[in-house]
Amino acid sequence: MSESTVAINHIAITLPNREAWLQQIAFLQSQGVVFHRRINHGMTHSVYISDPNGYGIEVLYELPREVWEGDIDAALNYAERLPTEGEEALADEAENVPVFGKS
Repeated sequence: MSESTVAINHIAITLPNREAWLQQIAFLQSQGVVFHRRINHGMTHSVYISDPNGYGIEVLYELPREVWEGDIDAALNYAERLPTEGEEALADEAENVPVFGKS
């Protein structure tokens, strides 16, 4: 997230559940915080922002274990990019998420 050499690329803050995460990202957006990336990973749904000093912050919630435990490697390497602005940036698909390692 940083264009310069840094010791830490970003920190991650995990919210306890999807509802808390949705409330937090709506609040951040209402305060004018820029979403650099909005990504559904195989294990988490995440939004990437910067603090006032430019340090990267990932705000996420973890998907249920049964979604990713069948193939952790595939889940770690999955990334679905989503819109970063407007109402679309606040949309989160709770149903029909990919399940890794299940046929």
